[in-house]
Amino acid sequence: MTDFPKLSTREAQLLDLAAAGFTDLAISNKLGVSETTVKTYWARIRNKIGPFSRTELVAKVIRRNTMQAVSALKEENRRLSHRLDHQSAAVSAVNLFRSLIDGAADAIIVTSKDGTVLLVNETAIELFGWPKEEIVGHPISVLVPDRFRCVHKKYMAEYMVNPTRHTMGDHLATPALHKSGAEVQIGASLSAVKHGEETYVMCVVREVGPNKPFVAYPEEY
Repeated sequence: MTDFPKLSTREAQLLDLAAAGFTDLAISNKLGVSETTVKTYWARIRNKIGPFSRTELVAKVIRRNTMQAVSALKEENRRLSHRLDHQSAAVSAVNLFRSLIDGAADAIIVTSKDGTVLLVNETAIELFGWPKEEIVGHPISVLVPDRFRCVHKKYMAEYMVNPTRHTMGDHLATPALHKSGAEVQIGASLSAVKHGEETYVMCVVREVGPNKPFVAYPEEY
């Protein structure tokens, strides 16, 4: 009540009810006081604010309420604009991240801690032949030959116990599965990132040339 700093709670209630269209009789019923007490409140209000008529006092309350509502809307608009600016910055950062990922020469796959594919870049799509809509949301094990899926699951579980940067035999090759069913030899590195309560794993994959020795899930994995 910035316009009426000296009013008591009852006096403020009376003015608000009057501004809402209540008659003195309705005010007395609403507040549970007699009409005489309501008139006493009016007298006290005039002593504090000035010798204004009931209509003038109600107009002051309506103006005050309107100004408070406008001020609240301005503050909400300021907060919303601030939030949208942050969201816009976040979206820009995400778009930049995606552009950097898609522009990488190596294949990049991001998974959740349970191995669900969350993101793949264009190089990964080219390397493994899986369209984005067919790989995202599926387990990364679809890229592992059937005969190695059990051991791959074991290695994944062991890695998540202590998810640090890890290179999978950069001088060796491990088998991966192309959508066509053909196997490709790859070298890959893992890096875990914790965000809030979630842990994400980024796998950077590079196809290994045919002159590299082929080792299925070496001990260094």
